[in-house]
Amino acid sequence: MREGFMMPEDVRQRFSMWWRGEDFGRPLCRIIGRTEEPNFSLRGVSPRDFHIGAAVRVAMMREEMRVSRYFADAFPYLDLNLGPGSLAAYLGCEPKFSYDTVWYEPCAETIAELSEKDFMRFSPWWEEHLREVRETVRLSEGEFPVGIPDVQENIDILAAMRGAQNLCYDLMDEPETVKTVLSRLEGAADYCYDEMYRAVALADGSSVFTAFAIWGSGRTAKVQCDFSAMISPGAYREFVLPGLMRECARLDHSLYHLDGPGALVHADAVLSIPSLQALQWTSGAGQNDGGSEEWFPLYDKVMDAGKSLWIQIYEGEPYVWLERAKRIVRRYGTRGIYFVFAPCSVEDAAELARGLKV
Repeated sequence: MREGFMMPEDVRQRFSMWWRGEDFGRPLCRIIGRTEEPNFSLRGVSPRDFHIGAAVRVAMMREEMRVSRYFADAFPYLDLNLGPGSLAAYLGCEPKFSYDTVWYEPCAETIAELSEKDFMRFSPWWEEHLREVRETVRLSEGEFPVGIPDVQENIDILAAMRGAQNLCYDLMDEPETVKTVLSRLEGAADYCYDEMYRAVALADGSSVFTAFAIWGSGRTAKVQCDFSAMISPGAYREFVLPGLMRECARLDHSLYHLDGPGALVHADAVLSIPSLQALQWTSGAGQNDGGSEEWFPLYDKVMDAGKSLWIQIYEGEPYVWLERAKRIVRRYGTRGIYFVFAPCSVEDAAELARGLKV
């Protein structure tokens, strides 16, 4: 834990009420106005440093803050991700960097070899990533929080280590071995998450989790299973759900990232997790954004289950975003709703804030 940045008390209170599904009279809102587009040159910056270079990321963050005005419950934060599900890199997958993304090369020929692997013996990427995160916190000088990187991923880690197609065969051919490996992964995931939490936690023990602009008063994280789009509801409940229930139970605040139409069949299973507090819906490429009425049947389920909702709205002009947000509020009220809008002009951001009474 460290001195420095502290979330404003009113924002802390509203986030805490959102996690609990309580109504404070308006939705939680992330609204950012830009005076101009951030201007940061990538000349001489490698793809690796673009993603996890402390000095580069802090310079980019300060440029973003220079041109940004934060409305409602928005706050600046920096993420430093070694790809989606960094645990795979810590356990032997080689990350491949481009400016757009990071992906992993599979590192296990068979599932059987993973059943014998010592998951507490990490690759050099673990120490390198942790060192860069700590350096980022130091360089931030308390101006903004640093998010906990994307480390906990359940069966998605096996999909990265084996390759998704190979893992599908493993589920059919060696289901008990898969369960054994998943169980043995838990200690490594817990250890890495806890070390990253300690590296970035604010002085009061609160934390911000990367990518989803969520703050929580303790251990906070997104949980997910993108691999779920390739398996049946029965397989999800057998192989994935037990691990997710354990992850959510050890966290103070958890949000599930439901990714794409192929994952919708698992919504009931996800919403059955007792300690899960919120669901974030990503509609996927070529689909309408979270403000579309198309997703109301999902939102109905989330609200009926007593969970909170994270909804991203970005298609069209800001006046369209406002109308979509108001339509959602008319249907569900303001309890447990978090709208995350794309950055826009300062004038449009102010209008969004006025329209939503924030």
